Amino acid sequence: MVKLIRRRSALVTTAAAGALAAVAVLGTVIPASAGTATVASGVPTVRYEADNGFNWALRNWPGHKTLRPSAASPYGDAGIVVNLHQHASAYNGIMIRGYGPLVANLWVGDGSEAFETGNHHLSNPVDFSYGAINLTDGSVQMFTGSHAGQTLSITQVNADFGSHPIFYWVGVETSHGGVYAGVKNVNHTWLGWHYMHAWVGKNTWVAVS
Repeated sequence: MVKLIRRRSALVTTAAAGALAAVAVLGTVIPASAGTATVASGVPTVRYEADNGFNWALRNWPGHKTLRPSAASPYGDAGIVVNLHQHASAYNGIMIRGYGPLVANLWVGDGSEAFETGNHHLSNPVDFSYGAINLTDGSVQMFTGSHAGQTLSITQVNADFGSHPIFYWVGVETSHGGVYAGVKNVNHTWLGWHYMHAWVGKNTWVAVS
């Protein structure tokens, strides 16, 4: 989900096509605990997001896909949005197990669109803060919100967004050609296998399951 900002997200590197990747940022990942079980309790553990360069959509069920007949504004992404029932005060990086050219973003639940399913036109600004997670040090390059254009350290994310729920977007994105990937585990939480595909050519096609 990009909302007019053509981002460059952190890339999960694999040793070879099809190989499993395990990536951790600096620090020890803090898993969800019983004490955080009520954080974003109405939001499923896994949701599905797709962006065809014209609009983006968030769904609670797999199999979401969209085709844009024209690639005049070439961009596409598809991914899962993972809810580990954490506040931003517990953010301490991300670990992903999967394969392919996965990218990772942090969503902050400081706006309704981070929670609500539906379709959103890219001409309308995103109403929540999000950014790309740096897989080396855990910092987040913010694209929207009051910190847009800034890179926040882990401790800054903890302090500045502390009381807000957070979600982890993991997926693929492209501005030319096709990308395909899969993910099964985020921050030591087994999710089952999920697959995402984005293609930008004469048409833009994105899908996530």
